[in-house]
Amino acid sequence: MLDGISTAYLNRLYPAQWVLAEVLDADARKRPTRVRVIAHSANRQDIHSVLMQSHGHLVLLFVGAPRIDSVAF
Repeated sequence: MLDGISTAYLNRLYPAQWVLAEVLDADARKRPTRVRVIAHSANRQDIHSVLMQSHGHLVLLFVGAPRIDSVAF
């Protein structure tokens, strides 16, 4: 069994947060299904500094619905 957590479970663990994670498994469409969380924060800038020092097959996700002030029209 792979270590890490399912991407579906991220919604419960990190609501309304940015999550930087290493991809451990993906579906046939290359979407992450199991990840190892490296960092999480409500502030994207906090994650950016960690991202610059990280390597590997990574994904940056926002978990939950975006705030209305972060949506571009």
